[in-house]
Formats: sequence, structure tokens, C-alpha cells
Amino acid sequence: MQKNLIIGKILKPHGIKGEVKVQLLADDFDSVKKIRNVKIDGEEYKIMSSRFACGDWYISLRGIADRNAAELLRQKEIFADRDDIAKSAESYFIEDVLGCSLVLDSGDEIGKITDIVCSNVDIYYVSLTGGGTCVFPMLKDLIVSFDIENNKVVVKKSRFDEVVLYEKGGAL
Repeated sequence: MQKNLIIGKILKPHGIKGEVKVQLLADDFDSVKKIRNVKIDGEEYKIMSSRFACGDWYISLRGIADRNAAELLRQKEIFADRDDIAKSAESYFIEDVLGCSLVLDSGDEIGKITDIVCSNVDIYYVSLTGGGTCVFPMLKDLIVSFDIENNKVVVKKSRFDEVVLYEKGGAL
């Protein structure tokens, strides 16, 4: 498991005092609002102020005192310690789900989860055990369990058959 996870990307400076506008890559502002230290290009920064306004995240960092210093951070990724990122008990980090086996509630292993595209409904990509790939939306009524400790995600077979799309020669 990675200790530091990406939580955002600096879009641009905001104002003249070093504040930056950040594209939030976490679920929501509540998951990052209590974070006090971040890493950018391997260097640690203390968050001096953090606010969420009009759908954007704005932060001020110790050592970034003006617009010129903030400009040097443009397009840089922001990382935080996974223990500092707030999440609910039923939430999981994408990093932890990637590589998990996808298993039907019938016990059949489908393959390995290779990618997750986040949107209103997360889209999962799976490399099938027998070759090929499939893609499906992770709907609430599809989930049986996320067993991250055992590297396994279990879904309902009947619902999976309704929503899966097989690509590149894949099929069950």
C-alpha cells in the first residue's frame, strides 16, 4: 500500500499572496479539509489555510508567499498521507482496489481490476482470467462486498450479467 496518495493538482495561482487553486481529486472537500501537510515534488509543505468555494479548493502553503512562487507550482500534483485523508467506513481508496480479483457471488473469479474511471458512477475495467477485458459501472445494487484485506471484490452475478460490456474477445 502506498503511504502517500494523490489528492489534487494545482491549476494556477489565485491572487497575489501565494494562494493556489487546486483541482480536487478526492471524493469531496470533507475528505481533505483537515489535512495539514502535503507533498509536492517530494517536498513537504504545511497548509496554512484551506477553503472550498464555488466548487474549487484553494490553499495557502508555508513558504509560498507570493504569486511568483505559486506560479512555479502550476500543474504539480499534491500528495497526502493516506492516514490524513478522511473517508467513511464504506469507502475505499482506488489504489487499494486496483489489482483486486473480481469475483461473482457464485464463487467464479472473473479477473483482476486494472483501472477505475471516476465519474457519477465509477467505471471499472477488468482484465479477464480467460483473456480479453470487460468494463462495467459499479452500481450500489451490484456490490456484495469489498474485501481489501483479501484483495477481492465480490459482485452479484445476476446484476453483473445485465451491466457488463465485454471488449477485445472477452466473454464468460
